[in-house]
Amino acid sequence: MVLQPTLQNANFNLDVSGIAGFFGGEESFAAMSSMHLMRHRRWLGWYNSPGSYYIAKKYGTLAKSRLWNGLFPGPPVAPAKMLELDSQEGPRYMGVHSGTRIDKTGHLAYLLARYCEQINYTEGQSDTPSVRVPLPFSPPQSPTPDSESIQLSKSAIPTRTDKKKSCSVTIVDLGHFKKWVGYPNVPAASLLPFEPLGLVVTLATVVGTVLSALWGDWFSFAMIILGAISSGVSSYVLGSGELQLKFPDPSTNSPPGDGILVSSRHDIVVLKGSENSVSNIIRGRYHLEYASAPKYRNIGVSSVILTMQFLLQLFLVPQGQLIGQIMFLGTFIISWIFNAYLASVDRETLQTEVLFKTLGIPPKHKFTKLYFEKWSTAAAFAAFYVHPDTLKDLLPNDTASWAVWKDFIIQAHSKCRDPTYLLQSDESQAKMKNLTPEEQKFVHEFIEYAGEAFQDAQKILHKDSEKISCEKNVYNPDTYQSTTFSKIRMGLLGRKRAGAASDFQIGANNA
Repeated sequence: MVLQPTLQNANFNLDVSGIAGFFGGEESFAAMSSMHLMRHRRWLGWYNSPGSYYIAKKYGTLAKSRLWNGLFPGPPVAPAKMLELDSQEGPRYMGVHSGTRIDKTGHLAYLLARYCEQINYTEGQSDTPSVRVPLPFSPPQSPTPDSESIQLSKSAIPTRTDKKKSCSVTIVDLGHFKKWVGYPNVPAASLLPFEPLGLVVTLATVVGTVLSALWGDWFSFAMIILGAISSGVSSYVLGSGELQLKFPDPSTNSPPGDGILVSSRHDIVVLKGSENSVSNIIRGRYHLEYASAPKYRNIGVSSVILTMQFLLQLFLVPQGQLIGQIMFLGTFIISWIFNAYLASVDRETLQTEVLFKTLGIPPKHKFTKLYFEKWSTAAAFAAFYVHPDTLKDLLPNDTASWAVWKDFIIQAHSKCRDPTYLLQSDESQAKMKNLTPEEQKFVHEFIEYAGEAFQDAQKILHKDSEKISCEKNVYNPDTYQSTTFSKIRMGLLGRKRAGAASDFQIGANNA
């Protein structure tokens, strides 16, 4: 039985065929770009999605042959780059023990540095705030008795709010890397959960199809069905790629991978861990493995199907009845809203969550973030905490005053003393005599800041229980050999400045 629609005799013709292939194309492409980060996402494409021609032109460039290059011209690009899974350059990296220097790291380093920049501590009501940082997309977790979180009272760490904290140092413990089952394929448990809202969109397409058939508008019925099939096939084909994490394979004799990431926004990320763990972040990348690689013929075929859908819509949608055209447009609008919802999700945040889950970073490992007023103070902290050689990269200034300042930092590290104490020595006074009064004031001021960094390093490293004498870590620019983080830490704890107040902020809003 065919129903008689209210608008059967209307003279108005709702011609939506002209926008069918273009409307909502960017949203549809962005929605499909995150399908590899969600479990079973490729099965949720069975709805009449807009932007078929836009998607076909985008994904068609992946197929490689003379035929596909003619149909879908464009520069060759890897699937992971097109889907923005491996598209960003990370900050520069300095290896502490290996001496490695990389000006531009990879996408995974970018994700980690981006996350560290976004960490923003907020003070709670407790007098013992923890420096353990939960992910922004995970529920906060309370420190457990066996946790390595640092518990420090507010009275022991006074927060100074009269000056702006413009620089930060984030300490990340990556631990030891262990390959998971199915490596290098990302395990399904690390992906985001199933999105049930996609079933509602598919149901809306089914309702539009049924109503068009009941009203006898077979043109609109066929076009809605064709749109759902072409979208579902393309989602299945594009989503069939296996998301992988490709990591380098460093030598078993490589030194520890401890190092520093330095972003352009005056943020330092200290990486601690094995060579494998750090190298995975620095040189690792997301990768999509398709069975049809390197030709990607199935992607080319699905792009042709989307193009044919667009062409048929141009001819057949205007032949339908007004009520059928409204059904067709209605399914488009609902699908566009769903695509816009998926596109609104920050894909880089999703990538970070998948990365952290796969590598097992939270909740076992913690992030410790400190804020400083000046870049030189942050650099001094890195020198005390990591290695004095970092000063050469973090502060390339080679003026006379900076040279004296760096020499103070190196001596403070080698003697395990607050650099402000060294200002009173005869040797230091002799060095200061070669500077102008203005330069002497400059050195005095910045040594005071460095003294704060020294105290900050002591308090952060106070959790270490191993006792290593300072004499084992004496620094000599000509003969110094890199030591492990634990030795450097305990070397800093050899002497403690009595009654010194720390100036770093744990749980501060004014980063």
